[in-house]
Amino acid sequence: MLLFLVLAVKLTLVVKLVLAVKLTLAVKLVLAVKLTLVIKIALAMKLVLAVKIALAVKIALAVKLTLAVKLTLVVKLALAVKLTLAVKLTLVVKLALAVKLTLVLFYFNNIYLTR
Repeated sequence: MLLFLVLAVKLTLVVKLVLAVKLTLAVKLVLAVKLTLVIKIALAMKLVLAVKIALAVKIALAVKLTLAVKLTLVVKLALAVKLTLAVKLTLVVKLALAVKLTLVLFYFNNIYLTR
């Protein structure tokens, strides 16, 4: 009878040990799966943030390029207007000088003819 009691205690201890090992392995597996999911989620979030940052940078560069092109066009237009005004002013001055010269020649011609 004592032998059966000893065997029953040993069997109980073995069963408890096996169950404890199985439980430990199950807990470790669940924790490993959870950790893997957390890592995958973190990597996905980092990828999403990287994509958002890349898109923001591309948009910023496109806006800067657009503004630079617009500024270049405005400067070119301003220079063209200045050049046009300078040419017109030069023509007006030349015309005024030609008119003055004509008037002076006409005046001297009249003086010469009246003598």
